[in-house]
Amino acid sequence: MGDGLRHHISGEGKLVALRRARNSWRAPVAFLRALRPGDAARRLGAVVLILLGTGLPVRAEPAASHRQDMLADNADSIAVVIGNQNYRQTVAVDFAQNDAEAIKSFLVQSLGYREQNVLVLKDATLSELNQALGSERNPQDGRLWRQAVPGRSNVFVYFSGHGVPDLSTKEPFLLPQDGNPAQGETGYRLETLYANLGLLKRKVGPDRHVIVVIDACFTGETGRRGESLLAVSAPGFAPAKPKDPAGLLKLVATSGATPANWDREARLGLFTTRLLMGAAGLARPSGSPPDAPLRWGELRSYVREAVREAARRDSGREQMPEIDEAELVLPVRAPVAAVRPLVEAAEDDARWREASRDGGREALERYVARCEPRCRHRDAAMNQLLGGHRQQQRAVDEANWQRLSRLGRYDEYLAGCGAVCAYRSLAEGYLGAAPQLPSARPMPRDSVAARAPQPQGGTAYLVGLDPAGDNWLALRSEPAGRGYRILKMGPDTRLVVIGRQGAWSQVRLESGEVGWASSRYIACCR
Repeated sequence: MGDGLRHHISGEGKLVALRRARNSWRAPVAFLRALRPGDAARRLGAVVLILLGTGLPVRAEPAASHRQDMLADNADSIAVVIGNQNYRQTVAVDFAQNDAEAIKSFLVQSLGYREQNVLVLKDATLSELNQALGSERNPQDGRLWRQAVPGRSNVFVYFSGHGVPDLSTKEPFLLPQDGNPAQGETGYRLETLYANLGLLKRKVGPDRHVIVVIDACFTGETGRRGESLLAVSAPGFAPAKPKDPAGLLKLVATSGATPANWDREARLGLFTTRLLMGAAGLARPSGSPPDAPLRWGELRSYVREAVREAARRDSGREQMPEIDEAELVLPVRAPVAAVRPLVEAAEDDARWREASRDGGREALERYVARCEPRCRHRDAAMNQLLGGHRQQQRAVDEANWQRLSRLGRYDEYLAGCGAVCAYRSLAEGYLGAAPQLPSARPMPRDSVAARAPQPQGGTAYLVGLDPAGDNWLALRSEPAGRGYRILKMGPDTRLVVIGRQGAWSQVRLESGEVGWASSRYIACCR
């Protein structure tokens, strides 16, 4: 029935197998025509098989949803998380144990792994690696193999620590705590890990995932500039690629001949930090709904670009992660504690960039209203908002002064003063009410608290500021530390106290701004 189409019909006339005809519709169409008119059920089944076999587009949502369910359903999933920080025969790896704890939190809190199913090894020896992952000779002796449930377990392996190469074979190894970086046979072969996980993939089945994450490099470097794990210097050394079993999903911190770096602010590996930040939702496109899932391709792109940018900025070196492509969807949960401050800061920066690009009052007000829990750009937003408002007030004040001063109506100018009253001292002077301005000289800090309360209405100055510190006092919109900071007042600022509330004074500056400041730092009327 055509060269490319092969079929078989049993004695009852049921279609048992139908294979696609390459580059031809004639064979399947001829087959359909050959069916008897009464064979409706067989005709319908054949149509379905032909559509699938000829590669017509099929809606991807059910498959994507299925893949998401497989990753989200982790009741029987298992993980081995390794953080090798301290070594017997070489230098330590900064923050490797922090990495392990952060990844464990991610697996339990974000992916729903049971805590008892996550084995965390810190400073693992070669024997412990073999017991957990299986050895080259006995891959099925490892804990992972014994605990994996076919069709029900996803498998996750994470390693943070030293990776080393064999300079003669270029073969990469994971360095155990008792390993010698100059002797490859004392390490755990990366190819053995991949091969054992490939066997596990066949055991758990096609609908389950086996993921391995390596935050290490295999160039022989420590990550500290100019420092090597090997007795022989090998700058630019590129390790060989291990064999790649089918179905294994790999994420490696760096590729080629470049070292892996740290994020010293987070006290984690740079790759691990950006992986956790992206998985917390930062990898999703801007404007995504809060409950939108995360596609693997989005996470892959975010991590690669974020790691490369941070490595260039912070260390002046290249680092480009190698992450396999996959058709996978991840659930998004709140960031783990180790990266929460960085995620919140990144989200705040994104909101500020959006508000700054817009530049309008509504956009800036929206940023101020929604910038919690991190609000690093609040002062800049308020300065822009209030700067425009104060500019309008100054224009009104200037117009009032020019109009009324020509007529000598200084009392009317003072009565109409608002938050900005730039010519107050002149108006009061012309009316004979201006006090003498004292020279601002600092008082000893210990005399500030003991000073009697200053009278209202006189010209005051600031005392007790620390010239070796910030050396300024905030003028705030509300007392008791509430509200926002209007501006910073330096040690030469002169002001008038116009009100009090507890330990706070309401003051007016010579420039006309009105706000609240701590009474402790205000001296008056010497």
